[in-house]
Amino acid sequence: MRKWGFEVKRVFLDGVKINYAVGGKGKKIIMIHGSSNDWEVWVPLAKILRKKYRVIMPDLPGFGDSDRLKKYSLEIEAFYLKKFIDKLKIKSPVLLGHSMGAELVAKFGEMYPTRVGKMILISSIFAKKRSKRLTEEVRKIYVLVEKSLFWTGWLKKMFESNAYSLVMAKFFNMHQVKRGMIKKYGITGKRKMSVKAYLQMSRSTMKSGGLPEIKKGAKALLLCGQEDRVGNCQASRKLIENKKNYEIFDIADCGHMVIWEKVKTASRKIEEFIEQE
Repeated sequence: MRKWGFEVKRVFLDGVKINYAVGGKGKKIIMIHGSSNDWEVWVPLAKILRKKYRVIMPDLPGFGDSDRLKKYSLEIEAFYLKKFIDKLKIKSPVLLGHSMGAELVAKFGEMYPTRVGKMILISSIFAKKRSKRLTEEVRKIYVLVEKSLFWTGWLKKMFESNAYSLVMAKFFNMHQVKRGMIKKYGITGKRKMSVKAYLQMSRSTMKSGGLPEIKKGAKALLLCGQEDRVGNCQASRKLIENKKNYEIFDIADCGHMVIWEKVKTASRKIEEFIEQE
């Protein structure tokens, strides 16, 4: 099967189906989507990168056309990502993540430091220190919503609405709202995702704090939109102070959706980083 010019495949990891799309040849880049998307969110960027690299875009368990799990967390998703990499027999891939996917890539680097090459964290939502009180209150809200059939049903209907995606883009996710990209690549993932996965991954992300240490000699790039209202370029810059294996690049006139708003700039910086010795 092909979609958007990419070959769509599936593998089974201990009985769990993982849907993914691939394209191009060369050094392998595994691209990890955010918390309300699937692999299709990467299409604009992947179409550029596949000219030089082999791009591999999985739907995480609980998202897109991949199977559902009983429980979700950054640690569990990182475990399945490792199984996915092992199944495809990929050695030291470049891992590229957006938003929640950036935190997952960092968690993978922390848990499996010898299994990753370079890491690229786009629109990361790391915080130097999250308030324990705020984290606990948010956790309670997510738990209550998750246990309520009414609220999970309401959330599902909301996520499936075109209006929701456009409102989120206008007020939170995008500095330059690109309706065409939202309709093409940003709605399908919301309609297919498990609300349970969304809620539990949001809780897991809230619990994580700070930027993890990565193995000596490894390198990580943070790409950040200067107008990002979800993440924070200034906070990210403070986090990498005195961390020689991290570097950061701010992209002007751009919000959280760097991969749509400034796709050419993002692809150029990604290529420059990958090609560094």
